[in-house]
Amino acid sequence: MPTTSSSTPSPEPCGSGVIEVTYQPGDARVGELCVHVGAELSITLNGSAGYAWTAVTSSDQGAAAIISSSGGGIGHATVHAVAAGSSVLRATTSFTADPYGPPTRLWQLTLNIEP
Repeated sequence: MPTTSSSTPSPEPCGSGVIEVTYQPGDARVGELCVHVGAELSITLNGSAGYAWTAVTSSDQGAAAIISSSGGGIGHATVHAVAAGSSVLRATTSFTADPYGPPTRLWQLTLNIEP
């Protein structure tokens, strides 16, 4: 049976400035991050042999604007938090040697942007 604590853990502070986000094969492919308006994310998506990343996309460019993004064996993106709100950043990686090979994998980061 789970135990409960009488103390409430403090929430993770929201990041600001330049924030490095790096994905390594085997890491969790879905995550969440809190940042302040004005923060810049520098994203690096490392791939597995034979896989290629698509460019990173933002579900809300008004909150999280993609400044630059490139895919390939290693994906890179720069994202600017421009307004309070939330946006889901996504990229996929597919096996390039065989279109019927291993399935496409999704990387996703929910970005919560605070003033």
